[in-house]
Amino acid sequence: MGNPVNDVIEAASENPELLAALRAATTPEERAKILTDAGVTPPTPADVNAHLDASTDDSLAGVAGGDGTGTSTNAAAAASAAAIGGPD
Repeated sequence: MGNPVNDVIEAASENPELLAALRAATTPEERAKILTDAGVTPPTPADVNAHLDASTDDSLAGVAGGDGTGTSTNAAAAASAAAIGGPD
């Protein structure tokens, strides 16, 4: 097991049913349960932030709606973590 964010990405990319279930989920709790039932630990906000901080992909700021300073990216990371069942 590596970075929990990468674990979710890997599991979803290898399992079309898991990906479909995650996409169909309407609440963070539902997504967290789907991941847990699949044997994948839902990432925490700290995991998401560490994943974004470690990325060398210059396009992340644009994806997160940021300007490359990290402020918007960090806010997006917190929102992403909350979306998959992490705390606010």
